[in-house]
Order: sequence, then C-alpha cells, then structure tokens
Amino acid sequence: MVQQLSTNTFGTAKWIVSATASDGTHTTIASALTSASSGDTIFIRPGTYTENLTLTANVNLTAFVCDSGLQGGSANVTIVGKMTFTGAGSVNITGIELKTNSDFLLAVTGSAASVVNLNDCNLNCTNNTGISYTSSSSSSQINLEYCTGNIGTTGIALYSQSSAGTLSISNAYVTNTGNSTTTFSNSAGAVNIVYSILFSPISTTSTGTMLIKYSEVNTDTTNSTGLTFNGTGVGSAARHNRISSGTASCISIGTGAGASVEFNSINSSNTNAITGAGTLVSGLNNFVTSKLINTTTQTATVTSFTPAISIGGSTTGITYTGQVGYYYQLGSIIYYSLHVVLSSKGAQVGNVAVTGFPVASGANGTNNNVGVTLMQNCTLTASYQTLLLQMNNSATSGLFYQVSSTLALANLTNTQISNTFEFAMNGFYFTN
Repeated sequence: MVQQLSTNTFGTAKWIVSATASDGTHTTIASALTSASSGDTIFIRPGTYTENLTLTANVNLTAFVCDSGLQGGSANVTIVGKMTFTGAGSVNITGIELKTNSDFLLAVTGSAASVVNLNDCNLNCTNNTGISYTSSSSSSQINLEYCTGNIGTTGIALYSQSSAGTLSISNAYVTNTGNSTTTFSNSAGAVNIVYSILFSPISTTSTGTMLIKYSEVNTDTTNSTGLTFNGTGVGSAARHNRISSGTASCISIGTGAGASVEFNSINSSNTNAITGAGTLVSGLNNFVTSKLINTTTQTATVTSFTPAISIGGSTTGITYTGQVGYYYQLGSIIYYSLHVVLSSKGAQVGNVAVTGFPVASGANGTNNNVGVTLMQNCTLTASYQTLLLQMNNSATSGLFYQVSSTLALANLTNTQISNTFEFAMNGFYFTN
C-alpha cells in the first residue's frame, strides 16, 4: 500500500511542513494553516521559514521535541516574519525560534478573546520589538513559558502592550546583547512575571499594572532603572526579586502611581535606590549598596540592618549568636526593631553602646530615650530597675543607661553583662 503524504491520515502528525516537498504535506506554514481545521496541530521540520502568517484559532504550530531546543540547545525550526492573531480561541506555539523581520514577530490584535501560548520558544528580536499586544478584549492573553530570547539592538524591546488583557511571562530568560534601554512596557491591562531573568528595563504607563515575583531584573550594563511604575492601575507589586541597575535607581514610582515593593534584594550605586513622586508600600527589602529612598509618599518602608554593640567605643573581640534589625523611615522619624544575642563580649572595658543604626540621629538625639523590652544575662546596679537606650547626638549609635525608681541614670558597663548578653527593643528616634 502506498500512503500519499499529502493526505497523511495514518500518521500521528497529520500536517507536516518541510522545505523538501517529499518530506511533508506542505512546503510552507501558510499553506498548512489553510488546510488545517480547528483542533489540528501542524508539525514543522527543521529549517528557516521566512513567512508572514495569519494564525488560525485552535490550530497549533510545533517542532518535534528533538528539534525544539528543549534541553538548552538551539531550536532547529525558525520562523522569520510576523505572526498575526485576531481570532477567538487559542493557539499553542511550541519549540520554535521566532525571529523579527523588521516588524513584530507576534501581533495579537482585534477585539476577540485571543489566547496565544508560546512554550519553549526562542524570541529573537534582532531589528524590531518582538510582541505587539493591542487586543481590546480583557479576556485575551499572551503566555510565555520556558522561553528564551534576546534584544539584539537599541531602541527595541520584548513587548509593547496596550491591550486590556494579560501578558504572563514564566520561567523565561531574555538577554539584551544590543544594550537597549527601551522598556518592556504596558499602558493597559496587566503584566505578570514570575521565575524569570531579564536584562532590560520594564515599565508601566497610563492604566497598566505589573506584578513581578521571584525574578531577576539586571540592567547594570545599560545603567537604566530596572522597574518603573508609572501606571495608575491598582495592584502593581514587586516581591521576592533581585534588582540591579548600576548607577541608575533600581525602582521609580511616578506621580499618581503606587506599588508594593517587598522582600527584594536591591542593588544600586545611585544616591536613591528607589525614587519618584508616587506612593510606595515597602517592607523587608535588602539594600545591597544604596539604602536611601526618595518618594513623596511612603506608607511603610521596612529595611533590614545589622545592630551590634561596642564597649568603651570598641567592637574588638565581640561576637554574636544573632543580630536582627529592621527599620523604616517616615520623614524625619526612624522606627526600628532589633534583637541581639552575644556569644562573647570580648575583653574591652567601658560603657556599653548599641551601634549600626542605618541613619544618624539628629542634634536632639539625647531626647530619644527608649526602654529595653527584653534583657537577659545582665546585672543592674542595686536600686536600678530597668534599662533604656539613649541615641547619641548626630550618630548611628546609642548608649545603654540604667534607670532608678527616681529616674536617675547610670551607664551600663562591661562588668554588668555576660558573654551571652541578650536584648531586644522597639523604638524610634529623630534625624533632625
């Protein structure tokens, strides 16, 4: 029996595209799309196909697994050109390199609930922004999962979104060999990024929102702001990320915009690691280099610091079991919480002080007296009942004082604490 490949009804792959006519049912992807029906999958043999395609709802394009680059190699199937989708339904594109040809490599347009899923694809933006997403449907989606990519020249980006829908990026790795400072931007709808590494700046404008989690944004090479929140939509946030921006601020929040910035590692040599005139809700960020924040409205900017002690002005020989500190600044007020446990007090002699506060107190530091809430392995002088911390004027340290029932003060000295001295407290002080 002779099976005609053009009517490949016996094989698993009903539609096969190959540049060699005898190896497939079609020699172009466009002709295969014309033949295919809803629910079909078109398999594409290795080769480079320079075509502009109109995608068909519920017809999928895929390379065979061995050609997809799934294991970290190069994809053997490349489509050079623009794919356009306007239909109601979904399209899955798997294991294929998509390459710009002086136009977008993917455009999702129109008003239908169009869904495009790119799986294990390489998005090669050589001469144009890769994705144009303008669909007016809030039910439309573009989903990138396990994709790689590169921004190959200046002035272009991975995507430009003005759609009411959602663009999701998961487990992606997109480099920027062209050192482009053009942002991946959305002026409407939502962008969700998770478990990805990106080397280009990202922004929101107009009503766009962005949620980025468990990812890395590294713009050290271009010294450009990694995340810019200028969109006024509700719900933008950056959580559990690593953001590095060279000499530029890592994060900018524009006037009228707001964002939650929490649990991030933020690395910038700029004076202000976070800047802008918007509203910042922040907590438990680790500022690797710069620690300063410049935003008009701050609701809670919580940052870690490392509290320590000195004895007689020296820290020599003092070791710790634990050092935990957090603070946030509202205007000229520093609120802090700390817990310190020693493993050795060393051999220094003199008064005991707490050091390591992140911002210096103001000239009125001696007016900031805060009681210690936990104190162990410490013996106070007779008739003295409690311990307080008094900030030193214009310094990042404060002295411990014993307090009597008559409110008399006496310094706490090295002879009154053991090697396992422990203390914890919550308080505030002024920077002016």
